[in-house]
Parts: sequence; structure tokens; C-alpha cells
Amino acid sequence: MTGESQPTCKKVIDALLHGMLKLNLGDTTLFPKLTDEPVNIDGIPKPAVLEVEPVRVVDKEGKLLAVYPSRVDLLFDDINVIRG
Repeated sequence: MTGESQPTCKKVIDALLHGMLKLNLGDTTLFPKLTDEPVNIDGIPKPAVLEVEPVRVVDKEGKLLAVYPSRVDLLFDDINVIRG
């Protein structure tokens, strides 16, 4: 992702990741298996898991501005984010 505004770029990436998880586009095999079926016992699909690696945010000269995602990024009301 490139752009002129760091806050706007963060919003776009947050929205992309949130949308992917809402559509269950992550890896469901990483979620603890209850059965060999793709759904849990109650018929609800297993949650998708996305593993996001931190990246360095730099300016045009290569100076470090931030690391994304930080502990204050990816805060969703409807999705549980586990930080390693």
C-alpha cells in the first residue's frame, strides 16, 4: 500500500483486513478443529484466521515513521484480534 496520507493508508488496510475476515477469507484450518468438517457442531462456519506480519512504514527518504500493525491498530468491535 502506498499513499500520501499515513492515516488514510491505515484505514484502507484496516478495512481490507476487516472485510476479508467478515467474508471468512482467511485460513479456517488454523482454527482449532472440533471435527474434520468445515463447520462446527452447531453449523456455524469456523472462523477464518489471518496472520498479519508487521511492516515498516517509511517516508520517501526511507526514514522509519511507524510499524504497522502496532498494538493500537486493528481494533474491531466484532472480530477478536489475537496478538502474538
